[in-house]
Amino acid sequence: MSERRSAKRLRTLLKGQIRLSSPQSVHECAVRDLSDAGAQVVLKHPVQMPLEVDFEIPARNMSVRARLVWSDGLKHGLTFIGVSQAVENIARAFFDAEGEGSSWACEPEGFKEEFRRLASEAINLLEKQEAERQQVGKRKAKARAAA
Repeated sequence: MSERRSAKRLRTLLKGQIRLSSPQSVHECAVRDLSDAGAQVVLKHPVQMPLEVDFEIPARNMSVRARLVWSDGLKHGLTFIGVSQAVENIARAFFDAEGEGSSWACEPEGFKEEFRRLASEAINLLEKQEAERQQVGKRKAKARAAA
């Protein structure tokens, strides 16, 4: 299974919530593994999970749409859909840095999209910088080996 993962996962002991089709249908869960791309959750009681759910981790102020990848009794694997969690986290950090005291949840979607665009650009710049750093390291190693 780990070969198919697109992001490194971290073991956690966070409390989460899975919201099914209606706002009244909320199920508490334990978040056992978490990455920018998905999570493994454990429910207290068996639940027939639809293909897509709303997933929240209140302690991390995280709320994403997720797709069910696998189920095994009380354990379920979710992959996040739409905006990556890394982009969402950075967008919220940019928003919070503005310091105007308003709530991310209350902002219009167009406003959030601008922060997400900036976050995506920041991630792309960091990835480009890291790739360039690795190329320089390879060139230096090759030059040392040739010397």
